[in-house]
Amino acid sequence: MRSLRFWSAYPVWAVIALCLAGLLAGCGGSSGGGDQILASGDGVSITGDPKAVPPGTTLTAAGLSEEQAEAEAPFPKDAVFSAGADCGPDGTTFAWPVKLNFTIPEKSRPGWHLAFYHLENAAWVNSGREATVGHDGVTATTEIAHLSDYVLFLDDNWATTEYAGNTLVYRLTDIPATEIENPRVLVQGKTEDQEVIDEVREITGYSEDEAKYLLRSWDTSGDKMVRVLELREPCYATRYASLNPADKLGRWYSTSDTDNIYLPDKARSWYALPNVNTALNYTLYRFKKGAVVILGTCADMTWSPVFGPYATGGGEQFYAPNATKWVVDHPELNPEVIELAAELRFVGSVDSAP
Repeated sequence: MRSLRFWSAYPVWAVIALCLAGLLAGCGGSSGGGDQILASGDGVSITGDPKAVPPGTTLTAAGLSEEQAEAEAPFPKDAVFSAGADCGPDGTTFAWPVKLNFTIPEKSRPGWHLAFYHLENAAWVNSGREATVGHDGVTATTEIAHLSDYVLFLDDNWATTEYAGNTLVYRLTDIPATEIENPRVLVQGKTEDQEVIDEVREITGYSEDEAKYLLRSWDTSGDKMVRVLELREPCYATRYASLNPADKLGRWYSTSDTDNIYLPDKARSWYALPNVNTALNYTLYRFKKGAVVILGTCADMTWSPVFGPYATGGGEQFYAPNATKWVVDHPELNPEVIELAAELRFVGSVDSAP
């Protein structure tokens, strides 16, 4: 009945015109149906209108590892591999473009781009297009008109920083700065102030001694203060951790912006990271409205055997007591408080960790 009401709202000449337009569009080669999975495998898929595929052709799609891609042809200078695809039959041409979808190895912010290359005459050639990271942060999609082997590289909008055989890659133009807008200040003062200690006990559930020990992590000498804040607006922060994926989860974070990305040795000193934290994992998080954080200047922690003589502090740091929660026997991010925005990880030899 809904379709009948739709057509009855138009005069006969308009209905005829619309029908003719649809027929002409079909003859003109545009997609006549919704996206369907045409081939998939190993984190790669081809989606589009089946009518775009040459009759009798069976498509294939599979992941292409960095080693396999580099064996086929040398990578461009300074290129950083993200993901690859082996699609066939090689040379197949579509009647109109279809989509090539990659599962990328590390979570990126939606809307970020990766350079898209195809294999041609034993060389990786820039296609002139980019793959766009989807809303989930772990897929990237672009359009293709024919089949080949493909690779996603980080383009000129990404920067790299080298450290001891490892490379940190990050989106140069889109690392949001930590901006805390109009927070609700629950308390502020010196670490020895009783009202500060009481508020820390309240938000953490710690005993008084545990709260006092936690507060030793902040420097409130001179005019420095520690503040307990409830966020009225979302804000971004970063976390340095070891390469172990489980170490990405925690309650300690640092402020973020493009000018505040430090090599691991500097980060370990500036944020007084414990001995076990190599700082080779660097991730971007988004705190949600309503999150409660303790914010202040990192204290010198060289007095504690948990930290090394490098841990002199000085950086601005967050502690978010509810950022993680225990589920059965392991921690997980608390989705009511925080979400992972992007993994900006050092990649390379883990044996060269400091």
